Amino acid sequence: MILHLQQPLPYKTKVFTDRLPEESCAVWYDHMLKLLDAAEPETDACLFCEATASDEVIRGTCLHAACSIPGDDSKSIEAEVAGTLGFFQLPITPAEGRFLEPIIGQFLAALGIASGKSVPFYIRMYKESRCETVVQLLSPIRTTRE
Repeated sequence: MILHLQQPLPYKTKVFTDRLPEESCAVWYDHMLKLLDAAEPETDACLFCEATASDEVIRGTCLHAACSIPGDDSKSIEAEVAGTLGFFQLPITPAEGRFLEPIIGQFLAALGIASGKSVPFYIRMYKESRCETVVQLLSPIRTTRE
């Protein structure tokens, strides 16, 4: 699916700085899910990742993470880019990152990344209510400059 963002999605607080030595998307997802379990509804979090393609496999690694907490009026430190993005919203929230990894692989494969190339992608996690967190995968296709 294609998503057209008219403006960037801002994030105001970096999380997991110097705490997660492993680059695995599954590990970062598990930590962010625990953080969101304790967070207020309407908390918006994002894992900023990179996919690198080889002849046989696409490897996703997480680079850093950020979130926005409702009522936080501080300046944005990071944002998902505006423009045209590849988009997939998971029908259910995986209970663990190991269940998310194959879905990420399918999403990245559908982007048609050329061997030897790297592209950014995002794992957005939005806490809709006390018991519901929505997970979305996004990757820029065409971006707009502000």
